[in-house]
Amino acid sequence: METKMSFRLPLILATVLAAWSAAASGETIKIGVTPGQHAQIFEAVKPIATKQGLDIIEFSDYVVPNAALDAGEIQANSFQNQPYLDNQKADRVLLLLRDKGAIKLKDGTGFKPTVLDITENPKKLKFIEVDAAQAPRALDDVDAAAINTNYATQAGLDPVKDPILREDPKGPYVNLIAVRAADKDRPWVKIPVDSYHTAEVKEFVLTKFKGAVLPSW
Repeated sequence: METKMSFRLPLILATVLAAWSAAASGETIKIGVTPGQHAQIFEAVKPIATKQGLDIIEFSDYVVPNAALDAGEIQANSFQNQPYLDNQKADRVLLLLRDKGAIKLKDGTGFKPTVLDITENPKKLKFIEVDAAQAPRALDDVDAAAINTNYATQAGLDPVKDPILREDPKGPYVNLIAVRAADKDRPWVKIPVDSYHTAEVKEFVLTKFKGAVLPSW
């Protein structure tokens, strides 16, 4: 009987230190999120940010939210970490495997490795790139898959009990809220950031996700 094992890569959600802004005083802030934890947490933030309306817009993939932000269709988004923002095609699973000793990467690779940067692969792992949202479906056809927490939970997986490898809660992979550079110094930063940093939101995260998502404040 063939035995398959899988590792499911949880997306550790943390608070944001990035700036936030609205285009004008009193204007509803449009924030892009991906389905699952990001959307659910901002639904909890929304009633706390009573001085500024929040309009939560869900995107089904990891590419459109940054494109929409760049085009000015939304004021902010919350779904990604800094390395991903620096390079949308950054391969996070290679960094995880390196950190766990499964592979070695070229010196100086930083947060943007590709399979061409692998220098040692003693387990002879073969990497197949798929869209993040399709990773849960790929489990039937592969021995292991790296799956972000929001997609894992939507597929009925348990991000706490199921993984054979997980990201460390501390490090560069905490999620952030991104805004356009031109907006970063606008005066609206305290409302959403302070709303996000509340005890109510922290309790919601801990209670709702039971360790699958971890607040950093």
